[in-house]
Amino acid sequence: MSIHTLHQTQILSISAAAAWTFFSNPANLAQLTPPDLAMRRPGGDQIAPVFPGQMLWFQIQLAPFVWKTWLTHITHVDPGVSFIDEQRSGPYKLWRHRHLITPLTDSTCEITDTVHYSLPFQPFGELAHPLFVRPMLQKIFAYRRETLEKIFPSPSPASPPVA
Repeated sequence: MSIHTLHQTQILSISAAAAWTFFSNPANLAQLTPPDLAMRRPGGDQIAPVFPGQMLWFQIQLAPFVWKTWLTHITHVDPGVSFIDEQRSGPYKLWRHRHLITPLTDSTCEITDTVHYSLPFQPFGELAHPLFVRPMLQKIFAYRRETLEKIFPSPSPASPPVA
């Protein structure tokens, strides 16, 4: 079984506490998911902030008329700092996603997403990885990055004083 890693960091112009409030709320996942995945029917313990043992599920559209239920389990929480969700049922053989929030200043923080995943249906899953899976994940996380930049825009640099 091959295990792949997706790693993304992003600096946001919000405090680490505000970032924790946003990312630890399961209701915010839908707005970070590309519309073409058509996330629907979220269920489970939709309680914020996330907590160890929390179970969440939703459906995503993998292709026209092809829906997959994704069941995720919050396995570890370090309040205000990080949490880990692991797929219990879904499109991957293994999915482990660590969300890490690192304060940089009082008003900025770094968000780090590290996902370890493997694919089902070997050896065909491995053949599909560079053609479909990796590009799809890159697209999903690019959408996430762009959406976060819109939700938490960087402040405009101060204009120089007028003489």
